[in-house]
Amino acid sequence: DVWRTIDDELGVHSQDKDNFEEIPPASGVYAWFYPLYVTSYDFDEFLEEVRKIHLYDAWKEGPPRLEAETKVGWWLLNSTIQFENPPFEIENLRKTWETLAANDDDFFELRQVFMRASLLMPPLYVGRSGTLSERCHAHIRGNTGFSVRYQKRAEELKLRCRKVNDLLLLTLKTSP
Repeated sequence: DVWRTIDDELGVHSQDKDNFEEIPPASGVYAWFYPLYVTSYDFDEFLEEVRKIHLYDAWKEGPPRLEAETKVGWWLLNSTIQFENPPFEIENLRKTWETLAANDDDFFELRQVFMRASLLMPPLYVGRSGTLSERCHAHIRGNTGFSVRYQKRAEELKLRCRKVNDLLLLTLKTSP
């Protein structure tokens, strides 16, 4: 029965849908996602944007890294690990992209698939609130730590979506 009422509890909000005003004033959880806009036929441009946002960490400034201090015998070992995107074979992806880009209808479908797939990416930020509308609008206005960190990092990375209200928001109403 959990899936019968999901449409009443789940909401997708975005500037494109012009429905931020429909964020419920209910308690719940929410997640911000980077929208995978395909704005040109340039595969490399799109891939670069995805690779930049893939490594975003909502809790740190700059690239994601892990710092640790460990005692080894008499010595103190300090280490820093910086995360990077793994290399992968893109030629098959490029060929598929170019095939779809050759037909306007196919390319339109590809653009829609990527936009929907935005919600399958790791979320940029997840939170919970007693009043979803108030908390999410605080993020949109730039009045939260997440919004300040995100906008600063998006500017540094020269991302297409530089403000929180450019992102996709998924809300899930819960019982108080």
